[in-house]
Amino acid sequence: HDIVMANYESKLESLLRQLHWWKARDLSLSGKVLIIKAIGLSKFQFLASILPIPKTILTKINSILYEFIWNGKTDKIKRNIFEQDYANGGYRMTNALDVIFSSSIMWIKSYLDQHDRLWKHTFEYLSKKENLNIFLRSSFDINELPTSLPLHYVESIKNWHSLRNNSENHSNNLSNCIWYNKFIKLGGKSVYNSRLFSIA
Repeated sequence: HDIVMANYESKLESLLRQLHWWKARDLSLSGKVLIIKAIGLSKFQFLASILPIPKTILTKINSILYEFIWNGKTDKIKRNIFEQDYANGGYRMTNALDVIFSSSIMWIKSYLDQHDRLWKHTFEYLSKKENLNIFLRSSFDINELPTSLPLHYVESIKNWHSLRNNSENHSNNLSNCIWYNKFIKLGGKSVYNSRLFSIA
């Protein structure tokens, strides 16, 4: 935990220095949003793809960004509106949580691609799943993840799970792959058989 915090704290300090430099410029709100997108959140994207990001850090990131937007004063526009499109009265401000969410999703997508990478073997070993690729592509039960799985992996899989649940239609769950399907269980556990899978 201390190592994780140290990594993020150094990025926060760097962000503060850079935004302080830009404060001297007479930027419009749209200009400030562009600066934030260019240098503000990009610092955390890669780090968030390899380390869990504590909620306290997310809160600090948002505080720093909005302090820059409003010159240290109280927000003049509600944040959920400020993040919306121009047509809805917003400025297309990027939400730090969305950036982190996207980073973890891209990390899972990288695992599911066809390229062999050493870190994939570590992920598979720690997941304790016979076929992690199939598990992640299935209608899996998030509660079947091992408790020993590092937090970063857990958060990435949870975000992936959330994305799939929001984007897929589960009205006909029996038509989905039977392997690791949370709706098809034996003895309270989802099913996977490597021999049958290889035959199929």
